[in-house]
Amino acid sequence: LLQFLYFIVSSPHPPTTRTMNQIITCWLLLIAFCEVASQCTPSTLTMSGTTTTYDCMSQLSGTVAIHWNADAGGRTAVAASAPIAGWLSVGFTEVAGSMTPSTCAVGGGSVGVYSVTSKVLSGITSTTSTIMDSVQTEIVNGDRIIRFNVLSSYLVGDMNLIYGLHSTSTSFLTDPPIHDMFGAATLNFATGVIVQGNDDNDQANQPPPSAGGSCSPSTLTMSG
Repeated sequence: LLQFLYFIVSSPHPPTTRTMNQIITCWLLLIAFCEVASQCTPSTLTMSGTTTTYDCMSQLSGTVAIHWNADAGGRTAVAASAPIAGWLSVGFTEVAGSMTPSTCAVGGGSVGVYSVTSKVLSGITSTTSTIMDSVQTEIVNGDRIIRFNVLSSYLVGDMNLIYGLHSTSTSFLTDPPIHDMFGAATLNFATGVIVQGNDDNDQANQPPPSAGGSCSPSTLTMSG
């Protein structure tokens, strides 16, 4: 854009109306690009085995942050971090704010990509996904880090994210599954803008329901 503008301005001939419209369009594109770039907060997390940091980051909540790089060969390098020693999971859900159905990267006692079709253990299964792969996990300076790759063409527009974690336990696949915190956010990876999010929900010692569904057990006895 800058080279084109320089060519137009340095031309010895007066610009035509069409040329002026092109100049205005170029300036608008340049301004828009700068605005988008400025919305991306540079990450402070280094990529595994390097001193290079991820390009961008956003806080999904007060506890969980997500980091990512620009597209490289059709895959986008993504990482999630939280100041915990237990397991951490971040994934993409089809319904904003809903745990199911979703595809998640998990790091802790279990490491990999999981399909979540229900809140009971039988609905959480290891899977091979075309969306995300290459999940790794480590503890860095006291933070749980999970790293994975995401299909770049999938990260278009506002993406519905969910996360869950346990601050101390690395036992992800328990029956019933138990987490300390969970939450959801809608993130635009092109701009780094959190469109919608919510604070961590404290779920300590409050496991999801068993196979019976989401109802609470009754304390009322039946007649007789």
